[in-house]
Amino acid sequence: MCEIKEISSVMTSALKMLQSGGIYKKRAELKLVLDYYSDKITAQDALKALNREVQLGIRVGKLRDTDMPYTRSQGLERARYASSFEQRKLESYEIRELISEYLSTRMTGKSLAKKYDISEATVSRLLRRSGIDTNTRARTLSSAFRSGGTKIGC
Repeated sequence: MCEIKEISSVMTSALKMLQSGGIYKKRAELKLVLDYYSDKITAQDALKALNREVQLGIRVGKLRDTDMPYTRSQGLERARYASSFEQRKLESYEIRELISEYLSTRMTGKSLAKKYDISEATVSRLLRRSGIDTNTRARTLSSAFRSGGTKIGC
């Protein structure tokens, strides 16, 4: 038995399972995990392999698309570099525009995030704080009460 506490434990466990010969269905996935964590393939390569299995009916799931042409260590380095900079903050007029666009168009949170150069999580947080129900694309009644009867962000 191997306790999973960190990545090295995951790699040790995956390697032991592969060497045991008792893994059949998940063998390819374990190999992908080992290759990715050993920096032999990029995240995009791993995703393409999983998508191929979905297309062939070997595994069930959604086809996923990503733009991560980095190995694990390259991705970690980029994340460390990016996190050393302050995140972009929207001006109040930009927040009003974003909310207005969300309510009046069919733009997704993902497309708004790209347009305003912020994360999807930030878009979601702005909408939620403004009392927008993302399921119905409408303001919630409670948001009007929270803001003293005035509309937040508009």
